[in-house]
Amino acid sequence: MKRKINLVGQNTLTVSLPSKWAQKYALKKGDEVEVNENGSVLELQGKTGLTLSKFSLKVDRGNHSYMRAIISHAYKKGYDEIEVIYEKEDLTPEIQKIVDTLLGLEMMEVDSKHCVLKNVAIGLDSEYDNMVRKIFQLILQNSQKTYGAVGNNDFKDYNSVNYARFMVTRYADFCKRILNKYHRNDDLLIFRYMLVQILEKASNKYDYIYRFGSEAKPKKFSKECLAFFKETNDLFELFFHAFYSKDKSKIKDINLKKDKLLFEVLYDIRNKITPDDFVVVHYLATIVRKIVDMTGPFFTLTSG
Repeated sequence: MKRKINLVGQNTLTVSLPSKWAQKYALKKGDEVEVNENGSVLELQGKTGLTLSKFSLKVDRGNHSYMRAIISHAYKKGYDEIEVIYEKEDLTPEIQKIVDTLLGLEMMEVDSKHCVLKNVAIGLDSEYDNMVRKIFQLILQNSQKTYGAVGNNDFKDYNSVNYARFMVTRYADFCKRILNKYHRNDDLLIFRYMLVQILEKASNKYDYIYRFGSEAKPKKFSKECLAFFKETNDLFELFFHAFYSKDKSKIKDINLKKDKLLFEVLYDIRNKITPDDFVVVHYLATIVRKIVDMTGPFFTLTSG
Protein backbone atom coordinates (compact mmCIF):
# COMPACT_ATOMS: atom_id res chain seq x y z
CA MET A 1 0.00 0.00 0.00
CA LYS A 2 1.07 3.61 -0.48
CA ARG A 3 0.98 6.27 2.26
CA LYS A 4 1.51 10.00 1.87
CA ILE A 5 4.32 11.62 3.84
CA ASN A 6 3.33 14.71 5.84
CA LEU A 7 5.52 17.48 7.21
CA VAL A 8 5.01 18.43 10.86
CA GLY A 9 6.84 21.58 11.87
CA GLN A 10 9.97 22.36 9.89
CA ASN A 11 11.84 19.04 9.95
CA THR A 12 9.60 16.17 11.09
CA LEU A 13 8.16 13.83 8.48
CA THR A 14 5.23 11.61 9.48
CA VAL A 15 3.16 8.89 7.88
CA SER A 16 -0.17 7.51 9.08
CA LEU A 17 -0.61 3.89 10.15
CA PRO A 18 -3.15 1.72 8.31
CA SER A 19 -6.24 1.79 10.52
CA LYS A 20 -6.97 -1.93 10.17
CA TRP A 21 -3.42 -2.81 11.19
CA ALA A 22 -3.57 -0.45 14.18
CA GLN A 23 -6.88 -1.94 15.28
CA LYS A 24 -5.60 -5.49 14.80
CA TYR A 25 -2.75 -4.87 17.25
CA ALA A 26 -4.80 -2.65 19.59
CA LEU A 27 -2.56 0.38 19.06
CA LYS A 28 -3.65 3.72 20.44
CA LYS A 29 -2.27 7.22 20.95
CA GLY A 30 0.80 7.16 23.17
CA ASP A 31 1.74 3.53 22.46
CA GLU A 32 5.26 2.75 21.29
CA VAL A 33 6.13 0.70 18.22
CA GLU A 34 9.43 -0.81 17.14
CA VAL A 35 10.90 0.60 13.91
CA ASN A 36 13.75 -1.30 12.24
CA GLU A 37 15.72 0.12 9.32
CA ASN A 38 16.54 -2.44 6.64
CA GLY A 39 18.04 -0.57 3.68
CA SER A 40 15.25 1.24 1.89
CA VAL A 41 12.70 -0.68 3.94
CA LEU A 42 11.34 0.42 7.32
CA GLU A 43 9.86 -2.43 9.34
CA LEU A 44 7.20 -1.44 11.86
CA GLN A 45 6.30 -3.79 14.68
CA GLY A 46 3.48 -3.29 17.17
CA LYS A 47 4.68 -3.76 20.75
CA THR A 48 1.39 -4.45 22.44
CA GLY A 49 1.65 -7.90 23.98
CA LEU A 50 -0.94 -10.18 25.50
CA THR A 51 -1.62 -9.17 29.11
CA LEU A 52 -2.36 -12.12 31.38
CA SER A 53 -3.09 -12.07 35.09
CA LYS A 54 -1.02 -14.09 37.55
CA PHE A 55 -1.10 -17.87 37.11
CA SER A 56 -1.22 -20.00 40.28
CA LEU A 57 -0.84 -23.72 40.87
CA LYS A 58 -0.56 -26.07 43.85
CA VAL A 59 1.98 -28.87 43.73
CA ASP A 60 3.25 -31.75 45.86
CA ARG A 61 6.54 -33.62 45.86
CA GLY A 62 6.72 -36.54 43.48
CA ASN A 63 5.10 -34.89 40.47
CA HIS A 64 8.12 -33.15 38.93
CA SER A 65 6.97 -33.91 35.38
CA TYR A 66 3.58 -32.38 36.12
CA MET A 67 5.21 -29.28 37.63
CA ARG A 68 7.52 -28.94 34.64
CA ALA A 69 4.64 -29.28 32.18
CA ILE A 70 2.34 -26.78 33.93
CA ILE A 71 4.99 -24.12 34.64
CA SER A 72 6.34 -24.45 31.10
CA HIS A 73 2.83 -24.18 29.66
CA ALA A 74 2.09 -20.99 31.62
CA TYR A 75 5.45 -19.54 30.55
CA LYS A 76 4.89 -20.33 26.87
CA LYS A 77 1.34 -19.03 27.00
CA GLY A 78 2.71 -15.61 27.99
CA TYR A 79 2.21 -15.25 31.75
CA ASP A 80 4.66 -12.80 33.34
CA GLU A 81 4.02 -14.00 36.91
CA ILE A 82 3.57 -17.60 38.07
CA GLU A 83 2.85 -18.48 41.70
CA VAL A 84 3.69 -22.00 42.85
CA ILE A 85 2.11 -23.10 46.14
CA TYR A 86 3.53 -26.07 48.06
CA GLU A 87 1.81 -26.33 51.42
CA LYS A 88 3.34 -29.59 52.66
CA GLU A 89 7.07 -29.08 52.10
CA ASP A 90 9.53 -26.73 50.47
CA LEU A 91 9.92 -27.59 46.79
CA THR A 92 12.10 -24.61 45.93
CA PRO A 93 15.12 -26.67 44.71
CA GLU A 94 12.96 -28.69 42.30
CA ILE A 95 11.20 -25.57 41.03
CA GLN A 96 14.53 -23.78 40.54
CA LYS A 97 15.66 -26.57 38.21
CA ILE A 98 12.56 -25.96 36.09
CA VAL A 99 13.06 -22.18 36.14
CA ASP A 100 16.62 -22.63 34.89
CA THR A 101 15.25 -24.15 31.68
CA LEU A 102 12.99 -21.18 30.88
CA LEU A 103 14.74 -18.15 29.42
CA GLY A 104 13.94 -14.88 31.20
CA LEU A 105 12.07 -16.47 34.12
CA GLU A 106 13.46 -15.90 37.63
CA MET A 107 12.40 -16.88 41.14
CA MET A 108 11.71 -13.53 42.82
CA GLU A 109 9.78 -14.34 46.01
CA VAL A 110 10.34 -17.41 48.16
CA ASP A 111 9.12 -18.72 51.52
CA SER A 112 8.35 -22.13 53.02
CA LYS A 113 4.88 -22.27 51.48
CA HIS A 114 5.18 -20.74 48.03
CA CYS A 115 7.36 -18.99 45.47
CA VAL A 116 6.67 -16.44 42.75
CA LEU A 117 8.32 -16.67 39.34
CA LYS A 118 8.52 -13.53 37.23
CA ASN A 119 9.58 -12.74 33.69
CA VAL A 120 12.60 -10.42 33.64
CA ALA A 121 13.39 -10.69 29.91
CA ILE A 122 12.39 -7.16 29.04
CA GLY A 123 13.11 -6.08 25.48
CA LEU A 124 13.76 -9.58 24.11
CA ASP A 125 10.35 -9.98 22.52
CA SER A 126 11.74 -8.96 19.12
CA GLU A 127 14.38 -11.72 19.19
CA TYR A 128 12.31 -14.49 17.58
CA ASP A 129 14.27 -14.51 14.31
CA ASN A 130 17.64 -14.50 16.10
CA MET A 131 16.52 -17.35 18.36
CA VAL A 132 15.41 -19.44 15.39
CA ARG A 133 18.79 -18.95 13.72
CA LYS A 134 20.53 -20.04 16.94
CA ILE A 135 18.35 -23.15 17.01
CA PHE A 136 19.37 -24.01 13.46
CA GLN A 137 23.05 -23.47 14.27
CA LEU A 138 22.93 -25.63 17.40
CA ILE A 139 21.26 -28.48 15.51
CA LEU A 140 23.84 -28.24 12.72
CA GLN A 141 26.57 -28.35 15.36
CA ASN A 142 25.06 -31.40 17.06
CA SER A 143 24.45 -33.18 13.76
CA GLN A 144 28.15 -33.03 12.94
CA LYS A 145 29.25 -34.00 16.46
CA THR A 146 26.90 -36.97 16.46
CA TYR A 147 27.97 -38.07 12.98
CA GLY A 148 31.60 -37.94 14.07
CA ALA A 149 30.83 -39.93 17.22
CA VAL A 150 29.05 -42.64 15.24
CA GLY A 151 31.89 -42.79 12.71
CA ASN A 152 34.56 -43.11 15.41
CA ASN A 153 32.37 -45.09 17.83
CA ASP A 154 33.39 -42.56 20.48
CA PHE A 155 30.57 -41.12 22.58
CA LYS A 156 32.49 -39.46 25.40
CA ASP A 157 31.13 -35.96 24.73
CA TYR A 158 27.46 -36.60 25.52
CA ASN A 159 27.28 -33.80 28.10
CA SER A 160 28.18 -31.25 25.41
CA VAL A 161 25.65 -32.64 22.93
CA ASN A 162 22.93 -32.86 25.56
CA TYR A 163 23.59 -29.27 26.67
CA ALA A 164 23.19 -28.05 23.08
CA ARG A 165 19.87 -29.92 22.90
CA PHE A 166 18.87 -28.30 26.20
CA MET A 167 19.61 -24.87 24.73
CA VAL A 168 17.56 -25.68 21.63
CA THR A 169 14.59 -26.52 23.86
CA ARG A 170 15.18 -23.36 25.91
CA TYR A 171 15.25 -21.14 22.82
CA ALA A 172 12.26 -22.97 21.31
CA ASP A 173 10.16 -22.43 24.44
CA PHE A 174 11.11 -18.75 24.42
CA CYS A 175 10.11 -18.46 20.76
CA LYS A 176 6.74 -20.02 21.56
CA ARG A 177 6.29 -17.52 24.38
CA ILE A 178 7.09 -14.61 22.04
CA LEU A 179 4.62 -15.90 19.46
CA ASN A 180 1.81 -16.44 21.96
CA LYS A 181 2.33 -13.12 23.72
CA TYR A 182 3.13 -10.74 20.87
CA HIS A 183 1.95 -12.36 17.64
CA ARG A 184 -1.45 -13.83 18.46
CA ASN A 185 -3.05 -11.85 15.63
CA ASP A 186 -0.27 -12.61 13.15
CA ASP A 187 -1.54 -14.57 10.15
CA LEU A 188 1.78 -16.45 10.13
CA LEU A 189 1.63 -17.47 13.80
CA ILE A 190 0.82 -21.13 13.23
CA PHE A 191 3.58 -21.51 10.63
CA ARG A 192 6.21 -19.87 12.86
CA TYR A 193 5.11 -22.10 15.72
CA MET A 194 5.25 -25.22 13.55
CA LEU A 195 8.77 -24.42 12.39
CA VAL A 196 10.07 -24.10 15.95
CA GLN A 197 8.22 -27.22 17.09
CA ILE A 198 9.62 -29.34 14.26
CA LEU A 199 13.17 -28.05 14.77
CA GLU A 200 12.95 -28.99 18.45
CA LYS A 201 11.86 -32.53 17.58
CA ALA A 202 14.71 -32.93 15.06
CA SER A 203 17.14 -31.73 17.72
CA ASN A 204 15.89 -34.38 20.13
CA LYS A 205 16.54 -37.16 17.61
CA TYR A 206 20.23 -36.26 17.29
CA ASP A 207 20.45 -36.27 21.08
CA TYR A 208 18.80 -39.72 21.19
CA ILE A 209 21.37 -41.10 18.75
CA TYR A 210 24.28 -39.84 20.83
CA ARG A 211 22.65 -41.05 24.04
CA PHE A 212 22.16 -44.50 22.52
CA GLY A 213 25.84 -44.67 21.65
CA SER A 214 26.84 -43.43 25.10
CA GLU A 215 24.64 -45.83 27.08
CA ALA A 216 24.25 -48.94 24.92
CA LYS A 217 27.96 -49.19 24.02
CA PRO A 218 27.34 -50.49 20.48
CA LYS A 219 30.01 -52.05 18.32
CA LYS A 220 31.32 -50.42 15.16
CA PHE A 221 28.61 -49.03 12.87
CA SER A 222 28.36 -50.10 9.23
CA LYS A 223 29.36 -48.02 6.24
CA GLU A 224 25.70 -48.09 5.13
CA CYS A 225 24.63 -46.49 8.40
CA LEU A 226 27.31 -43.80 8.10
CA ALA A 227 26.35 -43.06 4.50
CA PHE A 228 22.68 -42.67 5.51
CA PHE A 229 23.79 -40.37 8.35
CA LYS A 230 25.82 -38.15 6.01
CA GLU A 231 22.94 -37.87 3.54
CA THR A 232 20.58 -36.88 6.37
CA ASN A 233 22.95 -34.19 7.61
CA ASP A 234 23.41 -32.88 4.07
CA LEU A 235 19.64 -32.70 3.71
CA PHE A 236 19.26 -30.68 6.91
CA GLU A 237 22.01 -28.29 5.82
CA LEU A 238 20.33 -27.93 2.41
CA PHE A 239 17.08 -26.91 4.09
CA PHE A 240 18.96 -24.43 6.31
CA HIS A 241 20.46 -22.70 3.27
CA ALA A 242 17.14 -22.80 1.41
CA PHE A 243 15.36 -21.20 4.36
CA TYR A 244 17.76 -18.29 4.81
CA SER A 245 18.27 -17.67 1.10
CA LYS A 246 14.51 -18.08 0.49
CA ASP A 247 15.44 -20.35 -2.40
CA LYS A 248 12.27 -22.31 -3.16
CA SER A 249 13.99 -24.24 -5.96
CA LYS A 250 15.95 -26.19 -3.33
CA ILE A 251 12.73 -27.67 -1.96
CA LYS A 252 12.39 -29.81 -5.08
CA ASP A 253 15.87 -31.22 -4.40
CA ILE A 254 14.94 -31.85 -0.77
CA ASN A 255 11.87 -33.86 -1.73
CA LEU A 256 13.77 -35.87 -4.32
CA LYS A 257 16.51 -36.68 -1.80
CA LYS A 258 13.88 -37.59 0.79
CA ASP A 259 12.23 -40.04 -1.60
CA LYS A 260 15.57 -41.61 -2.46
CA LEU A 261 16.58 -42.01 1.20
CA LEU A 262 13.27 -43.36 2.50
CA PHE A 263 12.07 -45.39 -0.47
CA GLU A 264 15.29 -46.60 -2.09
CA VAL A 265 18.31 -46.46 0.21
CA LEU A 266 16.41 -47.55 3.30
CA TYR A 267 14.91 -50.52 1.46
CA ASP A 268 18.31 -51.47 0.05
CA ILE A 269 20.21 -51.45 3.35
CA ARG A 270 17.59 -53.09 5.56
CA ASN A 271 19.25 -56.53 5.27
CA LYS A 272 22.78 -55.16 5.48
CA ILE A 273 22.65 -53.22 8.75
CA THR A 274 23.01 -54.48 12.32
CA PRO A 275 20.46 -53.98 15.12
CA ASP A 276 22.65 -51.13 16.43
CA ASP A 277 22.65 -49.55 12.97
CA PHE A 278 18.87 -49.89 12.85
CA VAL A 279 18.42 -47.78 15.99
CA VAL A 280 20.47 -44.96 14.48
CA VAL A 281 18.86 -45.20 11.04
CA HIS A 282 15.41 -45.18 12.64
CA TYR A 283 16.13 -41.81 14.26
CA LEU A 284 17.73 -40.50 11.07
CA ALA A 285 14.69 -41.45 8.99
CA THR A 286 12.55 -39.49 11.45
CA ILE A 287 14.83 -36.47 11.02
CA VAL A 288 14.43 -36.76 7.24
CA ARG A 289 10.66 -36.64 7.63
CA LYS A 290 10.92 -33.65 9.97
CA ILE A 291 13.01 -31.78 7.40
CA VAL A 292 10.32 -32.31 4.79
CA ASP A 293 7.63 -31.31 7.31
CA MET A 294 9.35 -27.91 7.56
CA THR A 295 8.94 -27.23 3.85
CA GLY A 296 5.27 -26.35 4.45
CA PRO A 297 6.00 -23.50 6.88
CA PHE A 298 8.96 -22.56 4.66
CA PHE A 299 6.77 -21.73 1.66
CA THR A 300 4.41 -19.60 3.73
CA LEU A 301 7.10 -17.78 5.72
CA THR A 302 9.23 -16.97 2.67
CA SER A 303 6.40 -15.83 0.40
CA GLY A 304 6.02 -12.18 -0.53
